[in-house]
Amino acid sequence: MNRILAATDFSDAATQAVDRAAQLAGAHAGELCIVHALGRGEWVEHVFLDLPAGYRDTVRQAAESALAGECERLQPSAGPVTCQSMLVDDLLHRSLPGLLGDYPAELLVMGARGAAHWTDLLLGSTADRILRLHRLPVLLVRRPVTGAYERVGLATDFSAASERAARFALELLPTAQHLAVHITEPPYEGTLAYAGLDRDRIDAYKRKATGQALAQLEAFSQRVDGASGRVVPALRIGRPNQALAEVISEAKLDLLVLGVTG
Repeated sequence: MNRILAATDFSDAATQAVDRAAQLAGAHAGELCIVHALGRGEWVEHVFLDLPAGYRDTVRQAAESALAGECERLQPSAGPVTCQSMLVDDLLHRSLPGLLGDYPAELLVMGARGAAHWTDLLLGSTADRILRLHRLPVLLVRRPVTGAYERVGLATDFSAASERAARFALELLPTAQHLAVHITEPPYEGTLAYAGLDRDRIDAYKRKATGQALAQLEAFSQRVDGASGRVVPALRIGRPNQALAEVISEAKLDLLVLGVTG
């Protein structure tokens, strides 16, 4: 990772994201750029009609000062990290193409929830828009940084997107323990029972489907990292949303890696 972007709105969640970005940049001896987007959309102008003249200049000066303060704050703890900052006038998801032209980064780090959480409920979160509109990998940070990521789950449905995500995680976190996680839900089980198939035949069908899924998962683990042994396959049976949450808790994962599309 040569360059990492960290987006901030100066909230507590964003501070955690900046800290994580600094930790990762330090681990890779890379550069860190902290970016703040001033734009909040035209709806602000219509709601707040009495904005004072010159307020934009005041906000810009305050943001520039806060960005400089973030780089200064990181210096004692982040180690040899080159830190710079950028201010963009538009919304972040609209500014990202031009920003990446000036600063071609490999990763964008963001807080899972920003200062304007109530507006996100109405307009859609910045992270959601970036994930839908851009191909830049995004790391959403939910907790304070207490150390490097040590246990990482590579969730896969065997799609190309999940394979790219897993390879990226292995490059980003080469010393972590990686668990390749696939949740299989044998299809048509309820339909087979309703159709009158006996329990033994349904169980045989489930064993076959599970065996096929395990073979795919083992092949996936070898594809993304060869025979190094860094990736351990973990197959679970159940509904993905529930079973995946159980794996995160039981394996005490620090990070879950997913492809955006399946």
